[in-house]
Amino acid sequence: MSATNLSALYFMAGDRVGSSSVLASFRVHGLNRYHCRSFAMAFELSRSIRSLFADRPQLADALAIAGLALVVRIMMLPWAQTVHADAVSRVHIAYEWMLDPHYIKDGYWGPLHHYLNALFMWVFPGKVLGPTLLGILCAAFTALPVHGFTYNLFGSRRGAAIAAVLYAFAPIVFWTSLQPLSEPVYGLFLALSIHQLSRIPMRGRSAALYAGLFITCAAALRYEAWVVIALLTLVTLLLHGWRITAVFWAAAMLFPGTWMIGNQLEFGDFLYSVNQNDVWNMGKEGINDEVTAVVRVQRLVFFGWSLMLNCSPVLVLLALVAIGRGAVQRTLTRDQLVWLIPFVAMVVVFQRKAWDGSLMLHHRFLVTWLVLFVPYVALVLRPGRALLLRTTVVVVALASVIPMTFYWDKIKYLEKFGEGDLGKAMDDLALGYYRELEIVPRLQGNDTQLLVDLINDRSQPGEGLLVDFHGWDKSYYILLHALPNTMVVGGAKHEEYKSEEVNTFFHERRRGHVV
Repeated sequence: MSATNLSALYFMAGDRVGSSSVLASFRVHGLNRYHCRSFAMAFELSRSIRSLFADRPQLADALAIAGLALVVRIMMLPWAQTVHADAVSRVHIAYEWMLDPHYIKDGYWGPLHHYLNALFMWVFPGKVLGPTLLGILCAAFTALPVHGFTYNLFGSRRGAAIAAVLYAFAPIVFWTSLQPLSEPVYGLFLALSIHQLSRIPMRGRSAALYAGLFITCAAALRYEAWVVIALLTLVTLLLHGWRITAVFWAAAMLFPGTWMIGNQLEFGDFLYSVNQNDVWNMGKEGINDEVTAVVRVQRLVFFGWSLMLNCSPVLVLLALVAIGRGAVQRTLTRDQLVWLIPFVAMVVVFQRKAWDGSLMLHHRFLVTWLVLFVPYVALVLRPGRALLLRTTVVVVALASVIPMTFYWDKIKYLEKFGEGDLGKAMDDLALGYYRELEIVPRLQGNDTQLLVDLINDRSQPGEGLLVDFHGWDKSYYILLHALPNTMVVGGAKHEEYKSEEVNTFFHERRRGHVV
């Protein structure tokens, strides 16, 4: 089945139940009958899983949460569209690799996501379904290591369950998992690594080895993991000594080491991949062309704001208060204090890189923060005074995270914060960056899909399609679902017009369409 036919299947599935009306009902009037039945089935599945593992309650909780997260995502799959340009690019790279499998030894993006996408394309029909299912599976099953790590660190079954639910149903984790992006897969390997590190007291060097292998896989997916490797090495050294640390570090550096050698041999630059990110952001996108006071405020507040939107401001505040109180009163264990280092350090790294423009403001980059932060929500549920009240507040705040995503972008920030830099910054952030929190990724309106259908209906095999860039989401959606021989011209602010490539395109395809 072709990618176009697969896309049509998705839309037909949505049309049978009225996709636009379902989404409108979901947003405005709550769950309709279809969703109520589906959610009832999902919760029944969770109950069944818990009953099967009644003798292992922690595992039962984690599996139930993962199962619920998986079923809910599969329910939403017919309405999801691949709208992110990076997702489309990753699909095409994986498809080309599947046609000509080879070892990728150098380049810009790490290769593991391409390998996995190609594998899932081979198993499932079309270009989109398989890679999307990969993201869904990884996002849902990340609940298992998040739950395990939290339980090992805090010994709280209730806290571990809250942390797992908070991650699995975080809006940005939900949104990225419904299209072929690397963040859900990266989040799984990162969580697996820290979970294994938390098992070193029980498993010794074997846990350190597995942790290193998992984090090197994460490093083959996203370059944030390269920084995390250094931080986890420090954590392991502080908690377990140099022998265990050597095992972890040797395994963790397998990919970064070979990748840097490959890039040095090919491009003469060990850090080619990392440096090319700056070339894109500052050179082609021109992110630092005009850095006003409003832009500075945006860079200062964005990731903290994103954390609150994805975890609830109430939960973030309660967790930070619990961490601060525990540190002051010295009720945190040494392990709990040391495990704060990666999160605090990544906050500093993100803020520094956002400030200088080398890190763009995207909610999807928050996955690293989420994996490292959500376990500390368990501190809010420590035994003590008003435990029932604290538990109630946590549960209500947790339940409000997804419904509140339909509210945050409706706030009139200019009225709340005034016409100053902060008000303008928050207003611009809500308008320009909020779509990543829409839970189910979809294009606005149906004009692009109608255009794709029109192009495909009027095209003949072998014809080409040249798309003049008119927005990342729409242009790359056409690139994914229209003719196989499609080329998008333009995109980045300072991207050069490549006349030779366009001339070659026209020479090879004498007939076609221009949009």
